[in-house]
Amino acid sequence: MECIRWTTLNFGVLANTPYFYALIDNVIVADELDAFTPTIASLAHVYKQTTRNVNLGGSFGIGFPLFEGTSGQIISFFLGPTIILGKQQKFLISGGLMGAKVNRLSRGFMPRDVIDSNINGIPTNDRYELGYFIGISYDLIK
Repeated sequence: MECIRWTTLNFGVLANTPYFYALIDNVIVADELDAFTPTIASLAHVYKQTTRNVNLGGSFGIGFPLFEGTSGQIISFFLGPTIILGKQQKFLISGGLMGAKVNRLSRGFMPRDVIDSNINGIPTNDRYELGYFIGISYDLIK
């Protein structure tokens, strides 16, 4: 069993569209954000070393979005299978589940609801939601 750790370029999509919320005349307005997130990730790839050109394994790790403010994300978590191509120079393709923090309305509020002027700001909370990702890595060392 071999475990290697690489920096990977991942592309993730959240299952539910994230939104940016604002108040206009005490009415909640929601603006749709991009659910697609390019991420630089550090993944651990675990697989059984064989003499074949193609191996199967698994991967897990964490990543940070390339662009600030992308879907309100700070950090993402990744878990899924990996295909390892090559014997010496390895090219890895990973995919699977992604978890990322998203800002959502709280207390039962919905877009276009009117907020009482006694409430300070928009009631939101950050919570983790699932999505999926695909990632690519290339072994530059060997």
